Amino acid sequence: MDAAVAEGGGWAMRRLSWGMVILPLLLAGCGTDPRFQDTRALEHPPALPSATADASVAHFDPAIALKSLQRGLGDKVRLQVSGQKTQLVLDASFPQAWFIVQATLQALRLSITDLDRQQGMYFVEFDPDQHPDSAGKNRSGLFARMAAWFAADTYALRNYQLSLVEHGNSTYVAARYTPDELLPGEREQTDDEQRYAQEPDDGPVRLLTLLHRALSKGLPKSAIDKKR
Repeated sequence: MDAAVAEGGGWAMRRLSWGMVILPLLLAGCGTDPRFQDTRALEHPPALPSATADASVAHFDPAIALKSLQRGLGDKVRLQVSGQKTQLVLDASFPQAWFIVQATLQALRLSITDLDRQQGMYFVEFDPDQHPDSAGKNRSGLFARMAAWFAADTYALRNYQLSLVEHGNSTYVAARYTPDELLPGEREQTDDEQRYAQEPDDGPVRLLTLLHRALSKGLPKSAIDKKR
């Protein structure tokens, strides 16, 4: 009996000895196998956006922007003429410029018929005859409205497209007539279209001029209060 126990104990000791020899060899093999060293296949946590990635948008406060519009933007807004192309330049990011243009259009009581923020487009109705300031003349208030009332009806109420494009630290605003859906000659011209052919073609420039004068001088407090 004692011999059997002794023999079993000897067998257990031999198994333990073999295990102590084989285990280091297995660990060494794992350490040198490139499959266990290359961590490129492991899943990495998603990259989080930087807190300062869009600081201009994060710090944009509409309430502060409205106060600036009431005071006027001064030299932070200007008309830029290059050849036959006229643009309104705002020293502001696209989100700021988008808000500024919308607030100005509403303050001037220009009807926004449609908009597409993703494309940076406003569609508005505008009649230069009803806005003497669009001619660049220094007239405002009651006398300007009376002059517009008695002036010749040169322009028609038309649809315009305003396009906003951010470039660098500024946003550029361009204006154009809304393209007709049908090509000329496909149908008989309406009365308005006959007038369009006879009126001056500076409607887009006058729209930009009106926006520039309103932004540089400042918007009325009553219009600002309605935005709050």
